[in-house]
Amino acid sequence: TEGTEGELVITRLLEYSHTIKNVYFNATVAFKKKDIRRDKTGQIMARAGAFGKKAAGFWEEKVADFYIAADQIVCYDKTPFFGNQHQDDPDQTPQSNMVDVDISTFPTAVQGTPEQPSPEEMMLTVFKGIEIMGGFKNRFGQPLDMTDGEFTVCAPLKYMGAAMSGLKTASFLNTGDNVVQAATGKINLVCNQRFDPLGNSIIVQAVPTNTASPVLVQEETQLELEVLGQGSDHWVTHDEMLMKASKNGAVGAGFWQMAVKLNLT
Repeated sequence: TEGTEGELVITRLLEYSHTIKNVYFNATVAFKKKDIRRDKTGQIMARAGAFGKKAAGFWEEKVADFYIAADQIVCYDKTPFFGNQHQDDPDQTPQSNMVDVDISTFPTAVQGTPEQPSPEEMMLTVFKGIEIMGGFKNRFGQPLDMTDGEFTVCAPLKYMGAAMSGLKTASFLNTGDNVVQAATGKINLVCNQRFDPLGNSIIVQAVPTNTASPVLVQEETQLELEVLGQGSDHWVTHDEMLMKASKNGAVGAGFWQMAVKLNLT
């Protein structure tokens, strides 16, 4: 904040109350003793390995679940994480991190649709998200400088081709140099089926730092993998091996200023 020359200016920090409750998660898979004995092609071990890999991707899945439902999840300012009524002060003009983007207005050489945008339209949509993030202000009307550093683009699988081409191509016929590459550092792309429920929307987020994150990952206990195999009471009593994965934690809303949801129209 600005003060009079020579005057001591004290700014009081705002206080918020926001609770994230941990949840106990567990999954168990059973392998019959006879199937293990008869397995000559390694399929049982392959399935066991796949189970462990899926368990290791637990937080990635929960973060995707959070983003898909984030327009219904309340964050620290008591409004939906993705919404248009964010305020850090009652007198502050509401800010929005959920925006409709009419891709037909882009000056592109190739025009697509919200269902199948062209690479150039995807590039300009991502840039729009970064531009919106760069316009966020604090309660004193000062810029938050959210455009420094790396970004991650989360998108449905159907957008993979357009997103990969749009973010990697150096220049385009109509719009020239790739504005995303020119304006930012590294862009990470996460395009998979976990984000398919987003429909015709993508999410652009600033990569979390040591001090701030759009999504809070609260891990009370780390992933625990347990095996009740040969020699265990369960193996003797039930003629099967058990693999169990468990952990205690949760994900919740962090700083809404670090993520933007863009609805392609």
